[in-house]
Amino acid sequence: MCQERMMTMKYMYDPQNRINAKSCNLLYRFKMLIILFVLFDLLVINTADNIYSQELIIGWTMTDYTNISHFRLFRKTGEDVEFTFIDTVRYPKEEYFDQNIQFNQHYYYAATAVDIYGNESEFSNIIDTVLINPDVDTAPPYLTHMYPQDDATKVLPDTLISFQVSDEGTGVNINSLCITLNSDTIFCGEERSQLHKTTIRGDSMAYQVTVRPLNSFGYGQSIDVSVKVSDLSQPANFMEESWSFDTVRDTMPPYITELQPSIGATDVPVDTTIVIHFRDEESGVDISSIQLIIDDKLVYDGKKPGDYPFTTVSGDSTDYKLIYVPSEMFSYNALIKVETIAADLAVPPNQMPKQTYVFTTETETSVTSNIMNIPETFKLYQNFPNPFNPLTVIQYDLPKRSDIELIVYDMAGRYVTTLVKGTQKAGRYRYFWSGTDFNNRSVASGIYFCKMKASQYRKTLKVLKVE
Repeated sequence: MCQERMMTMKYMYDPQNRINAKSCNLLYRFKMLIILFVLFDLLVINTADNIYSQELIIGWTMTDYTNISHFRLFRKTGEDVEFTFIDTVRYPKEEYFDQNIQFNQHYYYAATAVDIYGNESEFSNIIDTVLINPDVDTAPPYLTHMYPQDDATKVLPDTLISFQVSDEGTGVNINSLCITLNSDTIFCGEERSQLHKTTIRGDSMAYQVTVRPLNSFGYGQSIDVSVKVSDLSQPANFMEESWSFDTVRDTMPPYITELQPSIGATDVPVDTTIVIHFRDEESGVDISSIQLIIDDKLVYDGKKPGDYPFTTVSGDSTDYKLIYVPSEMFSYNALIKVETIAADLAVPPNQMPKQTYVFTTETETSVTSNIMNIPETFKLYQNFPNPFNPLTVIQYDLPKRSDIELIVYDMAGRYVTTLVKGTQKAGRYRYFWSGTDFNNRSVASGIYFCKMKASQYRKTLKVLKVE
């Protein structure tokens, strides 16, 4: 029957770590528990040739040393690597100085015990250790005080982004700092976005960084922030950290700020133009969502604006002006119903409830012939809108039956197209020019001149087409 024994190798930070190992000879079998301990020696500078030396002290203990002859030490430098025998230590010595090591390299140690009969135990417990060079900064920089905080919600779109990057070791290499927002690099050394103002204050131990976008973020938008930076003297110590936040969603739909004619207006001229202002200070108006319906007839649809030549939209997303110039005059003494809808740019979109209002046109008997039917003088009115794209309205008056020409020239005086040529009776007229030449080809953006000839009357307008 085998006699049991115990062997312990101690690791100074985990003295309770134990495993069992067995060894038997012809007379008996003994059991050993081995626990490694590793002591880090102080770094010693050899003044003779100014090189560094370093060593690890491996020690062990056993509960019973009867018949123990020696110990065998093994080492490896990776978890998936086989152990290599390094040396034999004769009993009663219980320590080994390993001087063939490198800083910042992981080493794994194990040991076996051999008795006087040549029986060898199984491996002891395995311990992993690394010797840190005290003169080398191995800790990368780190981030603190991130704003907005990670996973923050309901952040205002005009927020700024700030954080602190610190390193108590060699300091932060500010030239290596790179910042990206939603995968777009906005700051990286000499590369700096013109759409973001990045400010850096502090010293190499702690820099305060602030990013202020010149344009606000969108409503209901997810923002991913990524920061990369390295140590001042140790580029290998590289830190990359990311966090994200969400801006608040726009909950207010667009609204109308101006109606022309106004709600419930009466005696509105039959040649009136309808003007509607849409506004949204938050996410802005989705131009493709705007619709205008006059007396149950769709006269504008933002999804297909080119199909509605008598309606134009100008402005930006926060303030759009829609102008509808009817191709024919409204009827006298008519109740005109105007309906319009619009949505904003937020996701999901906030749609303005359909707005409906009415106005009443003038009666025919209230119109004097001098004003409406027979103008007193020849007159060419400034086109509207101006600038325009794709359509503009040119209006003129004839006080008597006349031969008339309405011709467009470019800035060099070259002929572009003839809008009107012939004889017309007295009255007020409108012509819709779609910005095309005599071959029905769209003209380039720029300044054009519209010249009217009627009897002895001559007048030229400056007309501006834009893209």
